Amino acid sequence: KPSPRSANGRTAFERTEPAAVTTRRNFIKALASLPPVLAYRPAWAQNKTGPDPSRLALVIGNSEYPSSPLGNPVNDAKAVTPLLTQAGFTVNSLLNATRQDMTAAIERFGAAAKRSDVRQIIFYYAGHGAQMEWRNYLLPVDAIVEKQEHMKQRCVDLGLLLGQPSAARDKAHIVILAACRNNPLVSGNKP
Repeated sequence: KPSPRSANGRTAFERTEPAAVTTRRNFIKALASLPPVLAYRPAWAQNKTGPDPSRLALVIGNSEYPSSPLGNPVNDAKAVTPLLTQAGFTVNSLLNATRQDMTAAIERFGAAAKRSDVRQIIFYYAGHGAQMEWRNYLLPVDAIVEKQEHMKQRCVDLGLLLGQPSAARDKAHIVILAACRNNPLVSGNKP
């Protein structure tokens, strides 16, 4: 018995777009629902306007890799930034960041997170990511990785990020990684 088809000629089980696109859209929709949840402010902060200094966010979106560009990370970062701002976060946003830019931003973010008035910390990264020897790396747009040593020298170790705010006690930490994890050491796949 043939399966029923809709007016567009597709069955109910046929996908019209790749699963990754559907997942990304669902993720952004879920983030859009977070501002009311994240917007809770203690009574002492209720009358303030603008960003709440007790809420910090660092958003990085890297798309423009010379040999393997990505289409969505910058767009995703641009979509997440206003959502976090709407929720009262002080947001630092970097688009197509170099290693130097990423490292400096993470160190500033970590130092700010240690302030006693900071209570909520969010880090969002979209771009290429890789794992080597049980370490995870975020790839800046200027990284050229041709051998294993380059990973440590030219990429940003996720441990740097996690080590910065983890020294800040009594705070809520949220880390969101929307990383395309592939092996940059495979021939023809240099981020």
